[in-house]
Amino acid sequence: MKEILLSPVLFVIILFFGFLFPKSKKIRKLAILGVVLFLCTSIPVTSALMLRVLESRVSSLSLQDPTLAEKADAIVVLGGGRYASAPEFDNKSTVSISSLERVRYAALLARATKKPVLVSGGSPKWAGDSEALLMKQSLERDFLVPVEWLEAQSNNTRENALYTSKILLPKGIHRIFLVTHAAHMSRAKRSFENLGFTVVPAPLGFASYSIGHDVEDLIPTVKGMELSRMAAHEYIGEIWYWIHRKITGI
Repeated sequence: MKEILLSPVLFVIILFFGFLFPKSKKIRKLAILGVVLFLCTSIPVTSALMLRVLESRVSSLSLQDPTLAEKADAIVVLGGGRYASAPEFDNKSTVSISSLERVRYAALLARATKKPVLVSGGSPKWAGDSEALLMKQSLERDFLVPVEWLEAQSNNTRENALYTSKILLPKGIHRIFLVTHAAHMSRAKRSFENLGFTVVPAPLGFASYSIGHDVEDLIPTVKGMELSRMAAHEYIGEIWYWIHRKITGI
């Protein structure tokens, strides 16, 4: 269901009903609305506005801050997907672009603070190596940063927090730097705080801030649709987590 809501399939379904029932005014209006929404969510400036609401909730860290290392006791990096069966890696899986961005920033943060690193991510929808293992391999091989802990059970943000808490809290580690994309940070931070962590956000990838400087950003593109999908994913996630907290209290 989530994939349908977040993909162009939803607009195709709306248009299909418009063609199927051309004499129905309500269906025709729905089809027109589908076309308008499709075009709007494909325009980078529109998608940037959707993302800006999420990204403006957090601020970037200064890696030059002399007191940075005093703010937390460990670095937690959340998985952002995998690149499966990569031909250039002998058909083995490795980190996706999103995960690689998080790993790269975590490496910089680890060098700046000298804090131990935990990577978090299971194998949602896939058999084989967890995202955590793939991130560990990249951190140690590509950035020469050791990984202290591996959390490889989680399949979503809430589980990232849950299973990480079972590793770090018994060790007395409550203050963490949390590394994830800026648009995802608000939901992730809340999930970890609900389990007793004091979170210092370490966001990256402020995608909305680089959009709006070119005329091309006013033209519908695949990039615009992808950014809109990213924003919609977070909005749907926040709604679902809010419902879950109301029901379970967690």
